[in-house]
Amino acid sequence: MNDSPLSDQAPWMPLEGLVQQWAELALEAEALPTAEMMVAVSQALAHEQSALSTHRLVLSCGQAVLFDSDPIMQELEHASTAWSYVVYALDRHLYLHRVAPADAVPLRAWLAEALEARERLWRIGTCLLAEQQRRYQEAQP
Repeated sequence: MNDSPLSDQAPWMPLEGLVQQWAELALEAEALPTAEMMVAVSQALAHEQSALSTHRLVLSCGQAVLFDSDPIMQELEHASTAWSYVVYALDRHLYLHRVAPADAVPLRAWLAEALEARERLWRIGTCLLAEQQRRYQEAQP
């Protein structure tokens, strides 16, 4: 069995620069619910950063990601919920404003980015849960 924690294989990524990318979208896009959307983006990234920081702290203390994964999972869930709102806001905007196909291309790209972020959070959560399960199984007599 591989001794490397599965949680180390989770698709964490650097978050620096993502807020700036989303802020640029808000400046470029007209009639988007930018204030609400940017709050949701900021919340998503803040929750993910908190989850990553907690994960690093747990690992640096030499603790197993066992009992300590619950706060990490909660932060990932909050981040996923915030990304869901971003997806909703963009999708709703495309529908309500009947955005022309050419104008919709960048918005659909951002919508895909938000969906990818949400999917990545779920993969991180899956890795953490698999690690937790593996450790419980190893602790069985």
